[in-house]
Amino acid sequence: MVTADNVVVEWSPLALFSYRLEIDGLGAAHMDIALRPSTGGTTPPTSLALPLGVTIGNVAVTELTWQAGPRRGRITGLSFVTPATIPSTGSADCAS
Repeated sequence: MVTADNVVVEWSPLALFSYRLEIDGLGAAHMDIALRPSTGGTTPPTSLALPLGVTIGNVAVTELTWQAGPRRGRITGLSFVTPATIPSTGSADCAS
């Protein structure tokens, strides 16, 4: 389960006409990720290909808290500023 507070998204809606999702900036004051154990076996998907290309610019989270079973942690000042492009084939390419 993922929850986030004070989320801000800067994106280019017109890029959708070119089958692209372009997010210039994505941020949150606080994000919480809680992973729960699986109750049974799951079958992986046959493909992770996306129906459109995705470009993400700056990402920032002031505080990230996580929990996976008995383990938990906290990260502050998380930031990614190098744009990442995920083509519709499902692979990722990070430009530097």
